[in-house]
Amino acid sequence: MDIGKYWRIESDSSNVMLQKRQKDDSWNTEGYYSSVANALKALVDKNVKATELKDVNTVVKTIAEVQTWIMEALQGNETATTTRRIPKIDPKGQKQGKSPSSKNEDFRQDKLFDIDF
Repeated sequence: MDIGKYWRIESDSSNVMLQKRQKDDSWNTEGYYSSVANALKALVDKNVKATELKDVNTVVKTIAEVQTWIMEALQGNETATTTRRIPKIDPKGQKQGKSPSSKNEDFRQDKLFDIDF
């Protein structure tokens, strides 16, 4: 999942990886995480630290910018991230098979961060 111009999140069977685009368009893994939510929190943290905490306005602006990148990535994948999670129910109330991403059924876009402004 691409996030902004310079970041993406990839995964394998064991980890979620936060990667940053390099000048030569290759990707460098910046960290390994146990969940997408943790990788997204790390993305915010890395960008805030890059401001060197010069002032509150810069930090708040950076957080808002990163959250915009994330929301744009989610909106770009809205069909993929929402419709495939919901299992179909037949008239008798029985699930009709598992959805392709059933392990992520508890994922909620509004619960990505525990950051209050």
